[in-house]
Amino acid sequence: SIAGLPKGYTQFFDRGEGCYIYDVDGKRYIDFMASFGPILLGHQHEGVDSQVRKQMLKGNCLAGPSEKMVELAELLSRVIPYAEWAYFAKNGTDSTTIAVRMARAH
Repeated sequence: SIAGLPKGYTQFFDRGEGCYIYDVDGKRYIDFMASFGPILLGHQHEGVDSQVRKQMLKGNCLAGPSEKMVELAELLSRVIPYAEWAYFAKNGTDSTTIAVRMARAH
């Protein structure tokens, strides 16, 4: 809710660069929220952006798992001691459904 934001806090942003976001009037803010989580390395991080562009040339919404997904699942299972496998979901509904199925199974 915007009701809890400080008076005068902008509601509309134009762009992000590094750890900063800019409103439509050009005022700069530190993005302490990291855009609610996905911008951990900053906005317009060239290392991230170049890999995203590379993958987009291969397709951005394939109907099944890709080699990269399998590699990531194997990495997660290897580095997280309690993770025997990994599951990727496209939305919150799918994530919740699999969580409920897993809970019922155990």
